[in-house]
Amino acid sequence: MEYEHLVWDFANNEEKPILFIWCEENQLAFDYFGPPKVSKGSFDSDFAYFMKVPTAAENSLKIDFTNISNCFVAGKIQNNYLKGLLNHMNNTYIFHFIRDRTWPENAKKEFMGQLHRFMATLTEQAYSQEGFTELYIPSEQYTDAEQAVADKDLIQRLETTLIHWIRQIKEVVNNQDSQHDQENAGPLDEINYWRQRKNNLSYIDTQLDKPELLQIKKILSMTDSSYLKGFEELTTKIKAGSVEADDNLLFLKSLYDPCKKLQDCESPKQIPEILPSLLNR
Repeated sequence: MEYEHLVWDFANNEEKPILFIWCEENQLAFDYFGPPKVSKGSFDSDFAYFMKVPTAAENSLKIDFTNISNCFVAGKIQNNYLKGLLNHMNNTYIFHFIRDRTWPENAKKEFMGQLHRFMATLTEQAYSQEGFTELYIPSEQYTDAEQAVADKDLIQRLETTLIHWIRQIKEVVNNQDSQHDQENAGPLDEINYWRQRKNNLSYIDTQLDKPELLQIKKILSMTDSSYLKGFEELTTKIKAGSVEADDNLLFLKSLYDPCKKLQDCESPKQIPEILPSLLNR
């Protein structure tokens, strides 16, 4: 195979502890010394990495098909690096930490609270880079509502999560006029704004029906949480805003073609030919 020599050279060369691989436009690219600087012409801006397990290198272990799975750590880094970190945290560290029973109880409770704050912020930032609002749902044992209500530390962590959701949703609801504040915004910018707003509001609305989120609301309602009323009011605004954005986008989409032609005009002389189709909509 074309790249077979690359793999076995890396596997058995002690001076090459790590291998990065990614796709350029016409071929695979690789580097042994640092994260890749992916070019604009690359097929995919994500990249994979392969790291040798230290014990394999220290013992000068000869790597072959019988032991290769025990000699490497591999993974994929997305273009949205925060999303990659988020997935790694959820799939590896959080999974093992939640099930670990060796920590002192007080230390674990304190660490759990800080961990959820970090994960809520990481989740928010990772998805905001893609234009969406993701509501972080903590990995906790709260399927038994009665048992969860009796755990004061858990209730405090769930309330902290609810407060984070409230802040996120408030920002989306109050962000409606931001597009109009841009001096250079044109008709196509307005259409794109309402399209993205519709998509984000619909995305939030879908999350509001997740079983885990509904369970958290149920538990906090059983404790008479003072924050739940404000959250419910905001969810109503999300649903109303989603309908409003959908209606606005439906109207504005009919203006897209003439506005695009107007934007692409190479000469002012072309404008009179386009205006009738815009004004008669």
